[in-house]
Amino acid sequence: MIGFKKALTDNNIPFTVDDEGYVRYSKDNKEAVEQIKRQVDQRRATEIGSKFNDALSTNYFRKLLDENGIRYRTESRDDGEWTYWNPASKEQQEELEMKVITHAFEHQKQRSMESHE
Repeated sequence: MIGFKKALTDNNIPFTVDDEGYVRYSKDNKEAVEQIKRQVDQRRATEIGSKFNDALSTNYFRKLLDENGIRYRTESRDDGEWTYWNPASKEQQEELEMKVITHAFEHQKQRSMESHE
């Protein structure tokens, strides 16, 4: 819903949200709104969810997404923090996730060395 409302705003389509949470707009904008809905639905249908075991990895991953100009959304669930995003390819997905794993490994290695000093 947040992505949908942002897209409406970005496209200068006036809307209101009623007490029940429904987005209301002029029927003059119906065609444009329907197109935006399709785009949002298509993006959601192709997004993947990435979850890491610690906040450091999650934050590093989101930083990588920001640095690469990749839009994402976050969701807190019972099993942790998820990041939903649309990689340009399977290779991009694997590359970014491997960077997080490498980062976590290096961080753990550094902490281990510090504890032995």
